[in-house]
Amino acid sequence: MGFLVQLNSFASRCQRYILWLLFVCFCIPLSKGFAQPYAGDFLGYLNQPPYIEQAQDMLIGPTGNLLVLTAGSARVLQFDTETSELVNVLIPPDSVDNALIPRASFVLGTNNLLYILSTESKSISIYNGVSGAFVDRIDFEVGGWGTSLSDLQNNGYMAIGPDSNLYISSFATHEILRIDLETKNIEPFVSQRSAGLFNPSDITFGPDGHLYVFSNLTRDVFRFNGETGDFIDFFIEDFPYTTSRDIAFGPDGNFHILALIRHEVFSYDGSTGEAIESLVPFLSANLYRPTSFSFSYENQLYIASRPPNHFSRSQLLRFDGLSGNYIDTFFPQSHRILNQPFGLIIGPDSHFYVTSFANHEVLRYNGETGQFVDAFVPPDTGGLDRPFDLDFGPDGHLYVSSFGTDAILRFDGTTGVLIDDFVPERSGNLEGPGGLEFGADANLYVSSFQTDEVLRYDGTTGEFIDAFVSRGSGGLFGAHGLRFGPDGHLYVGSFHTDEILRYDGTTGAFIDAFVTQNSGELDAPQDHRFGPDGHLYVSSLFTNSVLRYDGESGAFIDDFVPTNTERLAGPRGLVFGSDNDLFVSSIGRDLIYRFASPLNISTSTDSPLELPTAVNLSSNYPNPFNGSTSISYMLDKPSHVVISVFDPTGRLVERLMDQQQIPGAYEVDFNAENLPAGVYFYRLQTEDSLETGKMVLVR
Repeated sequence: MGFLVQLNSFASRCQRYILWLLFVCFCIPLSKGFAQPYAGDFLGYLNQPPYIEQAQDMLIGPTGNLLVLTAGSARVLQFDTETSELVNVLIPPDSVDNALIPRASFVLGTNNLLYILSTESKSISIYNGVSGAFVDRIDFEVGGWGTSLSDLQNNGYMAIGPDSNLYISSFATHEILRIDLETKNIEPFVSQRSAGLFNPSDITFGPDGHLYVFSNLTRDVFRFNGETGDFIDFFIEDFPYTTSRDIAFGPDGNFHILALIRHEVFSYDGSTGEAIESLVPFLSANLYRPTSFSFSYENQLYIASRPPNHFSRSQLLRFDGLSGNYIDTFFPQSHRILNQPFGLIIGPDSHFYVTSFANHEVLRYNGETGQFVDAFVPPDTGGLDRPFDLDFGPDGHLYVSSFGTDAILRFDGTTGVLIDDFVPERSGNLEGPGGLEFGADANLYVSSFQTDEVLRYDGTTGEFIDAFVSRGSGGLFGAHGLRFGPDGHLYVGSFHTDEILRYDGTTGAFIDAFVTQNSGELDAPQDHRFGPDGHLYVSSLFTNSVLRYDGESGAFIDDFVPTNTERLAGPRGLVFGSDNDLFVSSIGRDLIYRFASPLNISTSTDSPLELPTAVNLSSNYPNPFNGSTSISYMLDKPSHVVISVFDPTGRLVERLMDQQQIPGAYEVDFNAENLPAGVYFYRLQTEDSLETGKMVLVR
């Protein structure tokens, strides 16, 4: 019987470990200036996304910038064609119109209006192409086309005709529709199955004013009269590959077809349709599974390409639009690709240091701007293999766990140059080094994932001292993240049992399961940190969330970062910044997320935050106010009272009170004569309580 129990335990361990490895190695996404600083609010990304999620279509916008329509994140990105920098998210995911998921294509019409086809809502959404503001919407249900257009998804394409009206291919009904943009009337332009047209996808108008249509079924390019819709001829017959993703006439007047499976741009004489040399040959510049292309005013060709093994991610390649010669990788260009960020810390220089697990390096980002600084530890330095966690030691040097070689490497804390293998391979039976941290005794503590223990090494020499937490102590199963708490004890994540276990910080003896199994639906704990409010924050890998637990009892409080917030996938490393904001590394999206400090005001209500306290903070009066307002509060015992006012960015505006007071009722005035109108927050803090409120200044 005991053997069966062990066998089941081993099987469970293997299954969970395989799931974790699959997530780490093949994870893809499952699914803004900073906002007001409410606790846990998403504030943006530390690093610029090193890829575009499923680039579906692209075009040159009214300002000459490149606009990219993404399927994965439901937005339109705007890039500067000179610098390749991301200018802005022209149309964000939370746009006024939520009809962007999924979509097929977009076009730029007259008056700088952008038309986006949304197959989910069976409509076309109209935006200002300069500002991104929502303008209007055309609903296909009104014209009776909604049902047939529901099957468009990846095969519905649009074009603006010489008459400035909108034309759309209807894949399911085998026809081309025309939409009068003044009346919004929808009618067939090319009748169903005209000349044998089946499953039309890409469409474009040529220099001759005629309409060219690619048939996904017959692989022919049909030419129809641009005024009447009558069939003229087969411009290209029997294109050799089944999947075309885009068609266009280039600056040389020739006709080009972007072939998804062939990884190539095929070319044909623009007058006769005869095949000529491909503009962009097979796999040129690592072109792979291209999804869209666009010619610019400067005769450059932009192609969205999906790197191998990353179906949902796109990069933009740039070619000469006349010769087809490769120019550069337009995006990312100067951006270092962060690939599976595991460890995340803030260094002595206040910069962020991140382990790039899949690229075998440590990247550094500016602590204020989030801009990429350098590869502090370049790929494979000293044999670094799948760096997991990292920490700066008492000597100022950087220590990195090398998961692939079962060692701890030491790098110069200023230059990043390798010093030595501080903990040699398998020292002390180290296997699968995960979390690491220096203790109060200046020794190094490392979790050994495969052997279910925490090992201790001399902080000066790296010599193995002992198994500080013995194998399986307290039910430890898959030792993962580890941190010393404010009480001096050691907290270790038990990956396979979904717990945070607590051990005596001096002896290593098991104390308790501080966070019990599945508390708050914790699933595969990764990293954990004690926050500025004294509570424990834990990244939960398989629920894509960050959970908060009481820092004294371990009781579950809330989902500080709820599941899939801003499509958070695979949360791993956690660190609190100098402003107490929480930064979370996402190994599913290769991004560092930023969330508002837990000391900020809760989003759950507009009323002051209700905490277990005998202090009573009343709403300010008047509210809204012009000039000055009064804040009232009551104390039931002697307390040191601090009353502060903050602006919407979390900046301290004024400290109204900072002194010891006896029990009683109090009132303090806030004069805002010299402040701009807007929302402000006030906070009352004593030794054992914290209450907050919101006030509105008007002019």
